[in-house]
Amino acid sequence: MYKSIAELLNNNVFLVFVLFQLVPLKLMNAQTVSIEGKVTSSRFPIKQASVTFIDNADTTIKFSALTDNSGNYLIGVITSAESYTNNLPTKFELAQNYPNPFSSSTSIPYQLEKESDVQVTIYDILGRVVRKFNVGQQSVGLYNVLWDGRNNFGQSVASGVYFYRLNADGESQVKKMIFNQNRSGYIPPPYNSSLTKNSFPTITNLPTGQAGKTQNVQGNTFTVRVQNTSTTTPLLIPRELENVFIQNDTTINFSVEYIPVATINFDSLHQYIRGFGAASPWYLPAMTDSEVETAFGTGDGQLGFSILRLTIEPDSNLWYKYLTSAKKAHDMGAIIFASPWNAPPSMTEVVDGQTRVRYDKYDEYAKHLKSYNSYMTANDAPMYAISVQNEPDFANDWTGWTPDEMLTFMKENAPTIGTKVMAPESFQFRRNISDPILNDSVALVHLDIVGGHIWRWFGCLSVG
Repeated sequence: MYKSIAELLNNNVFLVFVLFQLVPLKLMNAQTVSIEGKVTSSRFPIKQASVTFIDNADTTIKFSALTDNSGNYLIGVITSAESYTNNLPTKFELAQNYPNPFSSSTSIPYQLEKESDVQVTIYDILGRVVRKFNVGQQSVGLYNVLWDGRNNFGQSVASGVYFYRLNADGESQVKKMIFNQNRSGYIPPPYNSSLTKNSFPTITNLPTGQAGKTQNVQGNTFTVRVQNTSTTTPLLIPRELENVFIQNDTTINFSVEYIPVATINFDSLHQYIRGFGAASPWYLPAMTDSEVETAFGTGDGQLGFSILRLTIEPDSNLWYKYLTSAKKAHDMGAIIFASPWNAPPSMTEVVDGQTRVRYDKYDEYAKHLKSYNSYMTANDAPMYAISVQNEPDFANDWTGWTPDEMLTFMKENAPTIGTKVMAPESFQFRRNISDPILNDSVALVHLDIVGGHIWRWFGCLSVG
């Protein structure tokens, strides 16, 4: 690790700082205006997307920037009343970032005189990599990278001096900038304009093919492209707007459609989906043979379910009710979960209007669940797992459990059930009842499945 700027220079990590004029001298009556905005899809920000403004008067002139982790971008665009002449960059240059110092985000401009594979890296004062932008292949033109003061892990960096280096096909330049997260306000880049930022128009969520228009003023029309880079997240469907008129500083937000992407690593298993299914609860009659075939069959017009959820009746004399349909589903390849709504009345008491399992009946309640498991297994409908309680934290007409009660049962009584144990099966996956189990080493050993509901529909996640 480098320990000083001097050591960095001695190791040829940084080059001598060179200031240059980014705007070509042959541009007469030109001004640089700032365009900022956000790229989103639905409620999601699009990270590391490329936003490019192409001058319609000369399509070889392009201004580009990347969005940050919040989807924001900032571009300095050159406009002029006269035509551009000889505006293609003739050398590789890295410009000073603006604003500088900055408190929220800053734009890093650069120009390429040939098509290059571009990388922008930000270092702290000790030479450690803070943020890396793998921009990828870019053609000749003027570009920007937007940095939001965060590292590669999305954490805000400390105030201080930072260095940024541009690498493009073997060429490299470095400059210095200052980040002060405690500052307020915005320091704009220098403009050749007497207008103030407050007088600039705002254009928000432009539909394709439309833009704000102003007559008889100095400015240019641009084609704007929003595209993916190698690091865009999530990937978007590229979008293009034509004839966008730019005169002064403005805000343009882009709404795009993203491409749902799933990354599959076939070399390692992290999670797997065991199957899909449905419940046969106590308040509905048991499924008929025809209904079971429709639910668990895989032929035309059949659903192909692979999981069946049953109710554990408090009265063991009623366990037979769902046995036939459960056995048929098992024979068709389904696995079976079961959840109790109510404990047997002999094991409960009413506390503050809520039915609870008595502490001195926890052993007996665990034996009740074990007996259900034994009964179903003996009748060829074995349990894959048994839940301690359906929605213990949303109980109204059924038995309720507090987080402490559920934790105690999982620590002391769950192993005697005799099959995989699911808990806490809370309403909406509430963490106040699941976290105590997950954070207790004894209870966690006895937990096989973290169960929970999304609204009132069943869902589960295997942890063992």
